[in-house]
Amino acid sequence: MMIWFIFSAMLLFAIAMVVFPLFRKSRMDEVAGSEYDSTVYRDQLKELDRDIERGTIDAKQAKSARNEIARRLLQAERSQKITNTPGVAGSRITGIISAVIIIPAVAGLFYMKVGHPEMPDLPQEQRLAKALAKGDMSALVIKVERILAKNPNDLKGWSVLAPTYKRLRRYDDAARAYERILTLTRPTASLLTEYAEAMIMANGGRGDEQIEKTLNKALELDSKFNKARFYRAAMWQQQGKSRQALGEWRSMIRDNPKNIELQMAVQRQIAKIEGPDDSKLPAVSDEGRKQVEQMSPEDRQQMIRNMVDGLEEKLDEDGSDLQGWMRLIGARMVLREKSKALASLAKARENFKDKPEAMAKLADLAKRLGL
Repeated sequence: MMIWFIFSAMLLFAIAMVVFPLFRKSRMDEVAGSEYDSTVYRDQLKELDRDIERGTIDAKQAKSARNEIARRLLQAERSQKITNTPGVAGSRITGIISAVIIIPAVAGLFYMKVGHPEMPDLPQEQRLAKALAKGDMSALVIKVERILAKNPNDLKGWSVLAPTYKRLRRYDDAARAYERILTLTRPTASLLTEYAEAMIMANGGRGDEQIEKTLNKALELDSKFNKARFYRAAMWQQQGKSRQALGEWRSMIRDNPKNIELQMAVQRQIAKIEGPDDSKLPAVSDEGRKQVEQMSPEDRQQMIRNMVDGLEEKLDEDGSDLQGWMRLIGARMVLREKSKALASLAKARENFKDKPEAMAKLADLAKRLGL
């Protein structure tokens, strides 16, 4: 029975939200105000004529003032005309009647079609008991929280709860959970970085002093831990330390020649500082990126290699695309195919030997890539 009281209250609220504006002061109530404005503007025109006769205003100023007053007078009279149009009040009454009748009728028919008024409530305990079988993540979280309330030193429980909070985008809770884990076990670079990541997400993507200290501690334990290096460089970029950020990201590229995903992520960050990088790997569409994420590392590497080979074939047919040559040369270096990169550089130089500006860009690219 209670559910019907709730539904009735919701229905009345919906009707009130539709009807209430119709009872508010209408344009018809504003007629008196519009008439008053018209009277004022007509008096101003008469006063302007008297000023012209007395010579207190020149012809140019008088013309400008008359035009402005006339414009306002016309607007006021137009408002009177609209508000006096037959049927305005009738429209309000029609709207009120429609809201009172149509909203309940449509809501009732829709609920009787798709609703289940006979379905009993599902007590929380039954929901929790079936949480695992039904994959009810929220219920599973409640179960783990209850366990931890009784046993706050349960490391396994916190280790399950922290990443779950993160997946549910409860970043503040995730950060507190990782902080609790760090009091129960020995810190590792991975654990500290997960803690830092949760704090970054809770902070709207911004770093702060505590986050930076956490990342530095993670890198003291493992100076090559890529996730911590990436976040620290991102923080440097936020702080305006672009040179430090670029140095770290380029170092990550050198240290991870076979990690194509990491290479692409780092290159996107470099592009934010330096602008679009013509030497990056060929672009991948959103749909293609999803497919890449589902591939094995070997398949992913082969797909990237096929893309690069396809770009080379295209350039062999039409060698006038300077940006394409620069992407190809950079991609060959990412794939650690220095000999092929040098061969592509030689072809590009041959194609653009009569264009000094293009040759200068190729020289700069070669210097950056160490060719």
